[in-house]
Amino acid sequence: MNIEVKDVSCKIGEVEILKDINFSLKSGSFSAIVGPNGAGKSTLIKIMLGLLKQDCSTGKILYDGIKVEEVNKSRHWLGYVPQNYSFDRSLPITLDEFYKITCALKDGDKYDEILNSLNLLKLKKHIMGGLSGGEIQRALIAYNLFHNKRVLFLDEPTSAIDIEGEALVYSILNNLNKVDKINIIIISHDIDAVLKSVDTVICLNKTIHCVGGACDILEGNMIQQFFEGHRGLYKHHGGCIHHHD
Repeated sequence: MNIEVKDVSCKIGEVEILKDINFSLKSGSFSAIVGPNGAGKSTLIKIMLGLLKQDCSTGKILYDGIKVEEVNKSRHWLGYVPQNYSFDRSLPITLDEFYKITCALKDGDKYDEILNSLNLLKLKKHIMGGLSGGEIQRALIAYNLFHNKRVLFLDEPTSAIDIEGEALVYSILNNLNKVDKINIIIISHDIDAVLKSVDTVICLNKTIHCVGGACDILEGNMIQQFFEGHRGLYKHHGGCIHHHD
């Protein structure tokens, strides 16, 4: 699905959150929005989801040429996995019961296939309150897949999980992108993890500073220049070792 962000700005009172945001993403892209704390990343994806249009923003968001407002009214293409999902962990509901209530699902090949692909099949009879942060993240991804979302937004999907869990989540997202052709858009501070997975990087700090292929941005030293002087960047060792065709 082709995505266009046109002339998006956002003010809350007199505070300018975003200014003159313009970029486009090709169908089947795996993209990351990166930037320092307070850059407006979460605000931008909420606008792209159509959640803040009336509150603070101007401009247009188009999905295959269709305005986000129309997409949300009749097509329901857009999925969202927040950074933190708060719920009453004392509620005695299993993961299986949660899906069957919220997704009106029955047991079947597709149901078990999706759970298995996310390493959740063995957990479907577990109480949700006992699941780890990474398991909850995967459970929310499954929720979106059960609703046949074509674009999936994730806000810091690996911030609360260990390295093994992070690798699993990125493996799952890469599979969804390559095999199921779902557009993936993530927010992340972990630049190494991002550059190994995505094909497009959007550098944001209230306005767009650069947009491009992950390897091009790394090799052009744009990431280092963009984050110079900012805290909150997680940089390890290694470089761009993966690039989508």
